[in-house]
Amino acid sequence: RMPSVARTMLCGAILVTVAYIGMCLVYVTGPVAGLVGIGAAAPARAQPSALAAQPVWQQQLAPIMQQSAVPTTAVQPAVVSMGPCCADLPSALARAVPASAPKMVLVTFCNAAFKGMLLNFAEHLRRAHIPHVIGAVDREAFELMQEAGSPTYLIDIGHVDGSSSHSGASWKKFAVTRTEEVAKVVALGYSVIMTDVDVLWLRDPIPYFVTCGAAVAEIERQSCTEIMMADVLASSDNLSPGKNLQQGLGDAYWGTFNTGIVVIRATEAGKAFAQKWHEYVEDGPGVYAGLTSDQQVFNRLVREGGNPMGIHGHWTVKRPQIVLGTLPTMFFCNGHGYFVHRIEKSYSGALPYSAHATYTYDGSSAAAKEQRFRDVGHWATPDPVEMSAGKFLAVGAGNLASLNPHGELGLGVHLQILKHQLHNLRDGLALAQALGRTLVLPQFLCFCDKVWAGHDNVFLFQHMYPGAHADGNYMPFECPVDHVLQLSAWRRSAVSYRDARFAEAQGALGNRSLTIARLAGGAPDAPGTHTPAHARTVEVPAVPLSDVTARELFGIPGSAAAEATVLRVLPSAQGLFCKFAVADAAKAFDVCFEKLIGAIEPWCSECHGQIAFARASLSDLLAVAKLYGEDFTRGG
Repeated sequence: RMPSVARTMLCGAILVTVAYIGMCLVYVTGPVAGLVGIGAAAPARAQPSALAAQPVWQQQLAPIMQQSAVPTTAVQPAVVSMGPCCADLPSALARAVPASAPKMVLVTFCNAAFKGMLLNFAEHLRRAHIPHVIGAVDREAFELMQEAGSPTYLIDIGHVDGSSSHSGASWKKFAVTRTEEVAKVVALGYSVIMTDVDVLWLRDPIPYFVTCGAAVAEIERQSCTEIMMADVLASSDNLSPGKNLQQGLGDAYWGTFNTGIVVIRATEAGKAFAQKWHEYVEDGPGVYAGLTSDQQVFNRLVREGGNPMGIHGHWTVKRPQIVLGTLPTMFFCNGHGYFVHRIEKSYSGALPYSAHATYTYDGSSAAAKEQRFRDVGHWATPDPVEMSAGKFLAVGAGNLASLNPHGELGLGVHLQILKHQLHNLRDGLALAQALGRTLVLPQFLCFCDKVWAGHDNVFLFQHMYPGAHADGNYMPFECPVDHVLQLSAWRRSAVSYRDARFAEAQGALGNRSLTIARLAGGAPDAPGTHTPAHARTVEVPAVPLSDVTARELFGIPGSAAAEATVLRVLPSAQGLFCKFAVADAAKAFDVCFEKLIGAIEPWCSECHGQIAFARASLSDLLAVAKLYGEDFTRGG
């Protein structure tokens, strides 16, 4: 007999796939029927956010967090460019760091393959007034940064393909280059914050690293007083920010140091480490010879000399050649902490310096990471004019809490509510196409975390990402769009869309024509739905529409709905669209939508135990489908 745990895992995998296949419903002739605060980690129900229900670490830190001043997170206007610069590294450093300022500088290295990401990165640095230098590894990136006004210099290393695979030749060439340049910066007497270009910098970290004084919030001073003593620091991939803030290196050392952010001070020990790191990345001896990335080399180097003792609760430790430290994940966030855990909302008093797009589900491309930044309203690269041209249809998410009145969490409720959200997406897309408008995607809500690797199992950790569960429950959470959709499939299918923050980012909800189409019946909006005072509102009957009747209702010349730049359907579009009048149009939509949904990656991880994860057969799916009351074979 199959063990009960294994049977449970396999059923979970089958149910997940059912949820997505269930969305490939066809239109034939008839109608188609906020983040919570962190509480105790409970597998079934969300717990109240009272202090007594919080984990021990948060109870201990609560008074400090409440006392900490929280600076504004508003994005500041762009800084005026200082003009083109520079001829070489020394002149770029001189431009970036005034003579009266601490000799510390943030540096990154990039080519034009990541043009949009690089522009966004540099714009955020300028807005936060962070001294920085861009090492451009091709001439196009150099000219781009010169035009943008960031201190930059050219390191032409020839062709690199932009791949993020750490085992590829291009990455090795890039890693050798950037570690060499970092060693040069430190040798010139500048302490350096080396960062990947997919790190979003929100405020200046130099006071944290250099002075740790009154300009630094009290909650941060607990770590920076010790961190100031480190020769070398690195960010961490550990996923529980509260636990990390309490345990320091005792939490981070046993995980992986992420070289997306590395700090090396211009001490003699720091200079020697930077040079050795570069040499070992380029041509390491012995066990280093088979390592393929600067991150692998870094993690092995800092662990030379055996494992340390007594690091629990400390941020630094003396190693044979350096004082090693780690960066608190509450202030220097990894991808899960910022884009899923939503640290700014989940932890009172926490305001990150940076957020690293460490992983995505729609591949690991620049486009996928760009979308992560768009999801949280931090995409500062100007979009082409045509992106805001035309007319748009935005759909509300609806009050999903009404579908889950008892606040349950986990895979079962997640699948039910996910299916509801994808129905809303389907009807919204059909309505947008019928009206000749571009769909603005709704915001999705998740009641179960998603893992990026098959060896991680959310089912063993109350449906939270393994390692993230230690801080207690953070669900439900606003999903990054790549948790639900693969937008690369939308682009391949030439289906036009805009992300959920588009109208806000473009000002369409602030100063352009907006009409709210509110369905009759008084159903509530999603929590946090904002209706600008200038918006015009029209009430529409909550009856299913065809493409013909939709155009008759929303397309009357001169009407508020027809003239609006953004037509926003509230509380949601689910059930508002039932069919296309022309059979060929209906078939074309069905085929297209099936491609969009069929491209979604499985939600489930592998099953641990005596069986391996396998995709469910069609017969299994059809059998399980009866649980959902859906006929997934309708129309073929």
